[in-house]
Amino acid sequence: MKRRFHLIRKKLPDGGYLTTIPELPGCLIFARSLTQEEKGLTQAIAAYLALAKKTGIQLPKEEIYTMSLITIDVND
Repeated sequence: MKRRFHLIRKKLPDGGYLTTIPELPGCLIFARSLTQEEKGLTQAIAAYLALAKKTGIQLPKEEIYTMSLITIDVND
């Protein structure tokens, strides 16, 4: 069975990436490159799913999220 997960990736000032998975609370990784990120995400998700199965944690149903940006004027 395949499952899709959403990623929120933040580019860090030192050039690395911090990536979180909203559907899996607490599941996040730090990677120096996008290649390293993919490998780390695969391992982190697999570990999270194994722990969820072992402890009976229910995973949320797959949902479609929309992420948008808004630009506003901010008066200091």
